Amino acid sequence: MTEKFIEHSACLKHKNVEIYYPKYMACFGGAKEGISPCTFDIGGALVVRKGDYFFQKGLLFKHNKCGKNGAPSVFLLLKPFRKWISDITELNFDVM
Repeated sequence: MTEKFIEHSACLKHKNVEIYYPKYMACFGGAKEGISPCTFDIGGALVVRKGDYFFQKGLLFKHNKCGKNGAPSVFLLLKPFRKWISDITELNFDVM
């Protein structure tokens, strides 16, 4: 997918974005028809590429209508929860 992150202020202007905490969430996509997530994608990964590596950056929290453009999807970011996840899983990992 070649969609992009959306600035917080622009994200908040969309009517489908009712719950949004910039410290913990990010808006993504909404520009291209046919590639927005659907209902059963909630909890699915937002994966980004950095060089030769892929990283999970977030989990799908809220989406626009399935396959429709015009409004972004909202993802819960993993980075703010890194310590808690590491403590619970007893694993050490890096988050972008």
